[in-house]
Amino acid sequence: FNKLHHIITPTVEYKYIHQPSVDYTKLEQLDDIDAIDQKNTFTLGLENRLQTKRKIGESLSTVDLGYLLITGDYLYKPEGRGSQFSTVKGDLELTPFKWLRFESDTRYDPDTRDFQTWNTDLYINRFEDWQFGLGSRYEQNKISELTSELSYKLNNEWAFRVLSRYDLKEVEDSGYKYVNRFKNKEFTVIKDLHCWLAETSISSDRDGGVTFWVVMKLKASPKVPFDFKNYYPHPK
Repeated sequence: FNKLHHIITPTVEYKYIHQPSVDYTKLEQLDDIDAIDQKNTFTLGLENRLQTKRKIGESLSTVDLGYLLITGDYLYKPEGRGSQFSTVKGDLELTPFKWLRFESDTRYDPDTRDFQTWNTDLYINRFEDWQFGLGSRYEQNKISELTSELSYKLNNEWAFRVLSRYDLKEVEDSGYKYVNRFKNKEFTVIKDLHCWLAETSISSDRDGGVTFWVVMKLKASPKVPFDFKNYYPHPK
């Protein structure tokens, strides 16, 4: 590391929405627009960046070692109540090395003093031929699960990817609980077709169903795939 530089940036954002002429409860909820209600909110934020310089190529470039953003909405005299803070959000990113990255985000309710959500992800990309990711997902009273991903590039034409999601605990709306079992397991074979990438995947879920699909991606536009999928449920 070439010295450390700590940057703190406070932010204030104000949002005001006038009382709608039609109450949102009388509208069919097709999207978020239909749920808009009166709002009078200050969003307070504190951004922290820890920076250093690394040699990239023949020159030194500034990079972020750590990033932490904390924001909270201050509701100014909401209907029937006094001014108060609502959900506090946190976003953390750590990159001690260019091949190692850790990310975490959370939502905290100061009224109940509970974490509503908390997600974490660790990425390791030390070598060109393999990458590994490990994460966790938490949603209060609903989901607590682990996720993992391992990718391996055999050569310039073939690559493989394995994904899994493991339920530590999940509670469905019906009240049924899943505890300590795999939610999903997926295996993918990737073939380089020069201008295209062909991905063939098979996935099994905790109910015994199997999904098979093929995805074709233009290497120039990998985020615009053409996919073909079929699902085979477990026999009753």
